[in-house]
Amino acid sequence: MSNMISRLLIASVLAGAFTAPSHAQTASYKVDSDHSDARLSIDGTVNNTNQTITLGAARVAGTVNLDKNDLADSTFAFNLYPATSLSQAIDQEGKPLKGTGSDLANYTLVSFQSERVSSTSDGSFRVTGNLVLTRVDHNADSAPSEAYAGQVYSGPAIIHSVVREASFLVTFSDPPSAQSERNRAIDASATGTIIREDLPELLEAMMDSNWPPVVQEEKCAMPTTTSEDYAGASCTGNVVQLPSLPVTYTGTGEDYSGPRAASVQLGNHLTILLHMQLTSDQPQLSAKAGR
Repeated sequence: MSNMISRLLIASVLAGAFTAPSHAQTASYKVDSDHSDARLSIDGTVNNTNQTITLGAARVAGTVNLDKNDLADSTFAFNLYPATSLSQAIDQEGKPLKGTGSDLANYTLVSFQSERVSSTSDGSFRVTGNLVLTRVDHNADSAPSEAYAGQVYSGPAIIHSVVREASFLVTFSDPPSAQSERNRAIDASATGTIIREDLPELLEAMMDSNWPPVVQEEKCAMPTTTSEDYAGASCTGNVVQLPSLPVTYTGTGEDYSGPRAASVQLGNHLTILLHMQLTSDQPQLSAKAGR
């Protein structure tokens, strides 16, 4: 009789070890930088008409860990950086990261780390945490010489770092779950608005930084042969399209000198809009997570 009770107890323990409590399940994702982007914009007027003015686009990297049953254990983190490099080139302290190959003459990094996560009535998530702006500048040596071969930067890097609280509204295209996250990508968006007076350095960094076009799925190949018109590697990819400012036409008479640039007045609300493709960072679920 005692042997039978012992076998029943052992069977019960083993069954409990491989039975997944639903509250232990967490969906973990990485941001696919090659299929994600961030749009940086500000409200304002163009030719005295209210309009959203796009400042540029950036690459995105980051992670999402979502526990819908205990949001206190959920975390959202992302970094925005110029498309001058395929991956993030500096850390939050402004120190260069190895292997990035980026020109750090001037560089801007915007980082966010959540501290509080709450759900909304429509199934989205309100994420609040610290927004860190890191800006790196170098002094340019403008002394010309016969051997001039481009801009030269001298002296130590000048690093500026500012931290402010920020909030983002995160929306998923499909409800994420630990069961369904494997072997598929999920689209998500995040929108945050920062008042200009709260973080004036952000607009200054946006205006002073070089934000080249973001090219997704970029592939480059060297030509098999070279000739006099050799122009380097041939690259293909999908360019993230951004709205451009209109131009003003001022007539067609004899004194017409062509189109003029639009009259632009910047406002006070900076918006960061992220389009993210999330891929599973949890290829196989453990027994604890529901296997």
